[in-house]
Amino acid sequence: MKLGFLKKLPKQKLQKIVLVCIVSLVAVVGVIEFYVLKNWGALTEARTSIGKLNDQIQQAQRKARDAKQDVAYRAQLKSFVETQQATMISGDSFAWVVREISLFAEQHPVQLGPLHPGSKGESGGNSKTPTYTIHLEFSGSYDQIGEFVRD
Repeated sequence: MKLGFLKKLPKQKLQKIVLVCIVSLVAVVGVIEFYVLKNWGALTEARTSIGKLNDQIQQAQRKARDAKQDVAYRAQLKSFVETQQATMISGDSFAWVVREISLFAEQHPVQLGPLHPGSKGESGGNSKTPTYTIHLEFSGSYDQIGEFVRD
């Protein structure tokens, strides 16, 4: 860009143009410094705050989802515990074993013979619970008996 026209201007007019440019530049710098950068800082703080709040919202949603899953899990656990309590040994342990084995044998094609109680003994190893023996008699094919024992 040619600035030759500035040489033709009188000195006083040239000084006024330079003064207007300097004042305009100072005004632009002032606006940037006091308005734009101030708002830029506020915008940065707002974005940081929004990020933190989004994290908190996601954590709260995760906790709410986990709480819903916990309710379902607790219901399943409660029904499992109630089932286990209903089938727990109560009273005569031999009668309970006979009932459980008889119910189990009904689901398999084996014939269950008479059950005879054995003896009460000490458990081996580190277990402090007593052991009870029972004599089972059942009949069926080799595979049927194998499946019954496996199950």
